[in-house]
Parts: sequence; structure tokens; C-alpha cells
Amino acid sequence: MKKIVYGLTILLILGSVFLTACGSTSGTMSNPTLTPNGSPDSPNTRSQIVVISDIHLGVSDSFAECVKNRSALVDFLNQTRNSPNIKELVIDGDFLDEWVLPMDYIMPPSESALVDTIAANNKTVIEAFNNIIGDGNIKVTYIHGNHDMLVTAADIQRIFPGINQSRDDAQGLSTYVTGVNSEIAIEHGHRYVFSCSPDPISNRNITQNGTSILPVGYFFTRIAASSLVEGNPATSNVLPEINANQNDPGQLGYYVYAKTLAAVLSKVPVKEAFSAKVLQTQIDGYTENYAINDLMPYQDPSTGKLAVNLYKGIVETWEKRQELNGVPVLVPLKDAILKSTDDLFEDSQAKTQYFDRDSSKRIVVFGHTHVAKLEPCTNVEGQKTIYANTGTWIDNTQDDPAMTYIIITLPEGNSAVESVSLYQYSADKTVTQLGDTQSITIR
Repeated sequence: MKKIVYGLTILLILGSVFLTACGSTSGTMSNPTLTPNGSPDSPNTRSQIVVISDIHLGVSDSFAECVKNRSALVDFLNQTRNSPNIKELVIDGDFLDEWVLPMDYIMPPSESALVDTIAANNKTVIEAFNNIIGDGNIKVTYIHGNHDMLVTAADIQRIFPGINQSRDDAQGLSTYVTGVNSEIAIEHGHRYVFSCSPDPISNRNITQNGTSILPVGYFFTRIAASSLVEGNPATSNVLPEINANQNDPGQLGYYVYAKTLAAVLSKVPVKEAFSAKVLQTQIDGYTENYAINDLMPYQDPSTGKLAVNLYKGIVETWEKRQELNGVPVLVPLKDAILKSTDDLFEDSQAKTQYFDRDSSKRIVVFGHTHVAKLEPCTNVEGQKTIYANTGTWIDNTQDDPAMTYIIITLPEGNSAVESVSLYQYSADKTVTQLGDTQSITIR
């Protein structure tokens, strides 16, 4: 299960929720045949799609998540560039990180300037990607994650000239479809997460131009970044007790939401008072500074009901938000709040949103959770399908492997077999396969 960590998202596990969408695989194999340098079984044939995600390049090495692993990433990209077998390289979101910033971080004058700051702090990685793009041998595709949901197409093209971009109609979301028969769907996975999916409703009336999409997880990631910078300090902050009418679905939703946020705050203490206006914005149309209390549901003394200053209506509009974000099968509010903190529940959305309703998609790849995995599944027609999660390249993943990636090998010649493998790169440039390769027949 996803741990309570500072980073990609600030997620909370409320109890033990053991859900599984597909059958899991495990085990490792050192020195696999299939490496970023290609397979001896298919020399000089470009039939592989490499998928990486959750790199989290930051604005400053003092609090960015990918610092120690950055040189290994550059080595990996250089090997990818020189491979005669790789056809595509897909960046599955959370690439340029605009979320992991302390609360007092002063924003550059524009979102584009923030992107430029991130690029300047990670020149070697940017150059390695641009070398691949510039060669023209490997198609490089960028997909939105939650930490880079504000990054515009113009910004990406300016930093990575010639890159391919996959963007949905809804801002901040991408689904990239590829493969011989368009049988592969790749998306970051934050679309289904209450705290991380774009919120084009809640705060539009208080932001410039009414176009904000940053979800509540953005602000809690900034709180967590401050907690890290401050050394997880002792704090005297205390939240007031609240209660709710258990027979009122909306009030019950706010109660669960409040308790979830409170539990997160207990894991990421900060020295600043909850009432202090310490959350700097100047991003996504926000111009004011906010207090942590502005995010927390409170008991309205005049009505006795739970209310909130920021993200008004976040509970009542969850269904509408999903519709605007193109979610085919709506996630119930209770599950959205309680279970979206569980990587297994999020993984299960591959089956719910794809395999159980769309037989044309045989391979689905997510990122977001930072928990790499490869699982065989079945679809609505009983065919074998494959779910994969790319994992992450951040420095600290606790007990989960870092520097992981997926390789999808497309059928060649008369073959009908398509395979998916999960690998881990290491600083000494060796590769370990995680679990067994999974294969399907697609034609």
C-alpha cells in the first residue's frame, strides 16, 4: 500500500484496505535479456515502447525529490537514446514538479517562468531528453500528471522542441493511446483521485479569470514540503473538534474529508500557526495568501453545519468534477475520499475504467502511486489484459523500488504476441527485472 510520505501527493491510509484489481506477480531476475540497449532476439528493430513517470524534477535541490537519482536518470536516457530497439519513449506525468514547494516559496512572475526555473535546475536531464528528440529516431511523448497539470503545451514545446504531447480536452489530463491496434492506453492516473484530479469548479469564483484547476492536494503538498524543510518540527497547532449530522450525506462527506485532512496534518507538522496566512500563491489565478485553516472544514457557529473557506462545494461537486474530467465510471464519494489514498484502489481503476468496459484496450499503464507493478488481468470479454504501473525516479521511496520503468514490446513480423516487462535501473548502470514478463495475443 502507499505509505504516508512527502512527495508526489500527500496521501493518507485510513485503515487497511486490501483491494486487488488483477493477479499480482513478484520476483526478480538480474541481467535480463531485455535492457534499454535492446534485445539480441530482435537486433536493430524498433519494436519497444519505454514508459517512465514520476521523475519530479524540482526548482531547487534543497527540497526537490529527484536529486540523488538525477545522474542515473541521465545515464538511462543516454542508453535509451543509443538503443536500436526503442520506438517510443513516453513520459507518464509528474515530470516538471510545480507542487513540491514550501509554503513560503515566492513564485516567479509567471507559470512559464516557473517551468523555466525547473528546467534551469535540471539542465542535464533536459539535455538528455532533447538529444533523444533531436535525433528523430525515437518518438518522445509527454503526458500530464497532477504535479505538472498547469504546464502548458507552449511551455513544453519551448523546453523540448519537437516533443509529442498527449492532452485531453479537460485541462491537466492526458490519455495517450498507442500500439499496433491502439490497444495500449497510458495515463498518469490522478484523474480518479479526490485530492489530485483537476478541480475546475471549487475556487473559480475567487481566482483571476475563473479558470483555476489546482485541487486541494496541491496545498497539502506545499504544507508537506515545508514540514520537510523545517525538519518535521514539534508544533502546538491543534484543530478544533467538529461533528456532523450522520443522516446528511453532504455533512457526513465534509466530516470524513475533514478527518482525512486532519490526519494528514498530524503526519506533516509545521512550525507556522494554522491561522497564519503563510501559503503563498500567485499561481493558477490565485493572488491571496492563505492559512492552513482556510483548507479545513469548520463548524459554522451560526448554523452548526460544517463549512469551508477554500474549496467550497468540493464534496457536493465531486460527481460533476468527474464528468468534466472525463471519468467513464464515476467513483463514489466515500471511496474517493477514503480509498483513493490506497495504491491498490487506484490500480483497480485500470480494470474499472478500461478492462471492464472497453475490450479494445488490452494494456493500461498508470503512474502516480510511485508503486511499480505488473499484473495480468482479464477484460469484459474474458481476454487476458495487462496492467502496469511505472513507479518513480524520486530519491526516497521507503520500501518500494525507485528508478523503475516499463518496456512494452510490440509484435514483429508475423508474430501476434505483445509483451510487457518491468525493470529497475541502478546507479551502477545495471538493470534488474521485477517480476515476470506478461504477454498477450493481440491479433
